[in-house]
Amino acid sequence: MQYLSGIINSLKPHFPHVRKNHHNILVTQTLTGMRKLQGFIGTHHKCALTEDDLLSLLDHFTSGNLDDMLS
Repeated sequence: MQYLSGIINSLKPHFPHVRKNHHNILVTQTLTGMRKLQGFIGTHHKCALTEDDLLSLLDHFTSGNLDDMLS
């Protein structure tokens, strides 16, 4: 439900009634059905880069001009 809340917050400026509509039986039954079919896996995200990760990238690229590495 946190995932749905994030979507609702981003849609609210464009669709003022989105909060009311997310309780619609079509939406709730669709989400329930998908959880039954796929299982609830939650949301996943990548871990943030650490300082060590950034230092190892800088060590790998020895050029003094990092702009050259972008292309």
